[in-house]
Amino acid sequence: MRDSNARCDAAYVDPTTVVPDCYDRAANPGARAWFKETADELLELTAGYLDLLDRYGVAWVRLTTDAPGRVTYEDDVQVVAV
Repeated sequence: MRDSNARCDAAYVDPTTVVPDCYDRAANPGARAWFKETADELLELTAGYLDLLDRYGVAWVRLTTDAPGRVTYEDDVQVVAV
């Protein structure tokens, strides 16, 4: 998992380095990150994390939407929205 985390950190922007308050609890309560459907490589990287959750019986749900809410950050692979 450390290798996968490092690969993601190196390949994709941390939204808070561009918009520091995109997750601010007062300004943007409940803000969450969404991967865009077109972010194939990033979505493929999540498979190992999902396998780990399955292995330990941790329930998860794939949630999709065309309307994530008020966007506080967006790039080519991800959106942070309230």
